Amino acid sequence: MSAGMGCLAALPVEPLPVVVLAQPTAIHTLVAVEESTATRFGSQVTVAWLRSDRSVPFAGSRALGAVRLTMRAPGFVGAVRCGETVRVVGRMEPLAGYANPRAWDPRPDALRAGIAGVLDVDGSGSLAVVDARWWRHGLVTTAHCTLARPFGHARRYLAARVRASLPAWEAGVVNAFALGDTSSLDPALSAVLRANGTAHIIAVSGSHLTLVVAVLAWFLVHAIGAAMPGVFRRCSRRMCLALVCVSASWSYAALTGAPPSAVRAAFMVSVVGVVRATAHAADVVEALGFAVCAMIALDPETVCDEGWLLSVAGVIGLLRAGELWQADVRATATRTLAGRVRAGVAGCAQASLAASMATAPVVTLAFGSLALTGPVANFFAAPYAGAIALPWSLFATGVAAISNGAVASATAAVTPWVLWPLRALASTSPADWAVWWPVSPGGWCAVCALPALLWMASWTAKKCVAIGCVGLVGLAGEGMARHDTARPLVEAWFLDVGHGDATLLRLADGRTMLVDAGGVAGDGGRSGDLAVAPVLHGLGIGRIDVLVLSHAHPDHGNGLVSIVRAFDIGEFWWNGQGPLTPEITAAVAEMTRRRVPVRRFAARDPRMFAFGASTVRVLWPRGVGAPFESHLGQNDNSLVLEVSMGPTRLLLTGDIEFAAESALVARGAARHADIVKVPHHGSLTSSSPEWLAAVSPKLAIASARPWARWPLPHSEVRARYVAAGAPLWETWRGMVHVEFGPDGVAASQGGRSFHLARTVRACSEGT
Repeated sequence: MSAGMGCLAALPVEPLPVVVLAQPTAIHTLVAVEESTATRFGSQVTVAWLRSDRSVPFAGSRALGAVRLTMRAPGFVGAVRCGETVRVVGRMEPLAGYANPRAWDPRPDALRAGIAGVLDVDGSGSLAVVDARWWRHGLVTTAHCTLARPFGHARRYLAARVRASLPAWEAGVVNAFALGDTSSLDPALSAVLRANGTAHIIAVSGSHLTLVVAVLAWFLVHAIGAAMPGVFRRCSRRMCLALVCVSASWSYAALTGAPPSAVRAAFMVSVVGVVRATAHAADVVEALGFAVCAMIALDPETVCDEGWLLSVAGVIGLLRAGELWQADVRATATRTLAGRVRAGVAGCAQASLAASMATAPVVTLAFGSLALTGPVANFFAAPYAGAIALPWSLFATGVAAISNGAVASATAAVTPWVLWPLRALASTSPADWAVWWPVSPGGWCAVCALPALLWMASWTAKKCVAIGCVGLVGLAGEGMARHDTARPLVEAWFLDVGHGDATLLRLADGRTMLVDAGGVAGDGGRSGDLAVAPVLHGLGIGRIDVLVLSHAHPDHGNGLVSIVRAFDIGEFWWNGQGPLTPEITAAVAEMTRRRVPVRRFAARDPRMFAFGASTVRVLWPRGVGAPFESHLGQNDNSLVLEVSMGPTRLLLTGDIEFAAESALVARGAARHADIVKVPHHGSLTSSSPEWLAAVSPKLAIASARPWARWPLPHSEVRARYVAAGAPLWETWRGMVHVEFGPDGVAASQGGRSFHLARTVRACSEGT
């Protein structure tokens, strides 16, 4: 689960005494303050800025090495080790997330870690290590690197050995289970696990540490006893066992990157080991309490980490389920094999339901919705992961590290069979599993009551009835909260997807249309996952009736692959013009597999569609012969849609430029529109004076960022809209919500609003 999502990340964070400024590409010298991590998009590492060949790219602190940045090197496949000095050619940008409700925002977590900005490296040949003497950067950095470098090297070595000895797909799963390395994990599997609420099975947690510590403790204690028979006469077996457990738990936590859930488990193992070494009974609940208090004392911001909160809540639920299960076992006959099987099945069901109930408030607070398939999916996934997939992944990692012979070959042959359930799961669509309950304030009573129900006496029929009643109350509250939203208006949400486009429409008859989903070249559809899908879930949308791709550029279409995998699609509109990015190709292939109807708007295809009292017209391309103009590029062949209800119109323009704008004006298709999505993000090659005069918008909305590689909207374009009398709103300041009907327009963004009333022919803008 990505840290920094949802309401928890919105807690106040003390600002840093430095502000990173957006500047052109320059040569920067930096020192790595941690080991680099490999992602599907290249290497990423936290660095401290030392100097630049241009002016200082930030305002505030000038202390040498005081400014920390996240350096992203998309084309760099090597490793940067802690303490190494690197020189890069790159562009510095301020921290930025997605300014949509419930969307991913890295800023709170980054600020808590002291990271002030992002440095994007230009190309694989633009990064070089110029000094590997890591001990030259002060006592703190030297001590940190002394501890981090061995574990970082070991993790990279083991991951490389696994990739070399196992098939690629299986290697990604094994590395995720055993090492917490998800850089090569199949994105389709990740999407399905998130959709059905079982993503936690691949997160390093207490089950990992327990298994590793148990195996190492048994092996080392027996090895020590065999090699030095008299050692246990001088040192008690309990003390040796505690020493092994504590050392193994912290070493494995460091090896997997020290995620909060692993650190919590290491604290618990340490407490239990030390207490048992003193011949006292160890209480797991007290160990959990000590771990929670210790982590908060060391880092108070831990309480804002959703992954850590989910880990703690899940453990509490499992502990309570264990107590109730033991009480049920004592109360029923389990001496026969059938009785023991029934008890085991009941225990799995109780554990799955208890963990889901305990974590429900955290999930709802972070994402605004609940995966209703979670308890059922976890009933099967948790036992499989804990008893089969995880032990085998650890075994395969150990074999890959020490063997190249017959054992390694046999392991490589067996691993696909062991992981077959996960591969079968990855072949399904997340939309087949995603049954989300968007929780409004009316449903919060149900969510908050779920953990309290865990403390009822037993898993009786009365308790099941109580759970059902609470769920019905929550659903009723949800229905009442949403009852007033069914109005005969058109609603539009212009989403922040960075330098890209994504517009969601709810038309007059209630059907939904999504036009583009943002993206970045080579991002694997990440923007759809992090920026668009949370908004759809929060609005209670599980089906997109019409999915539109304006044109096949990555900043408009790459996010579609995540949307197609997570939602039911009614039909797909696009012009069919290539070339396509791998992400768009995957999205089209998935819709083809699911037999989603496609419209490409050739010459004889209809171009006007009624959605209740609202209408959608496809204005461009003309569709003479082919669905697009063969002499024009992809930008000028963008689908241009006019959404109208009565005399009020919304114009969605894609990335059209002067050529398409001139053709629309010449054909008379460029007519007045009250709201306009600014063409091509406000580029200087669009929004010509002639087109702007023909459209004469009352409100213009630009989807862009002023500090990106191409700072947009361009200043000259801004001036054109000001001269035309149209306020220019930008999505980086927040999602724009628009409602319109025959009587006028109402728009809002954060604390400001815009109103156009047709009855009095007046418009106003306020803050």
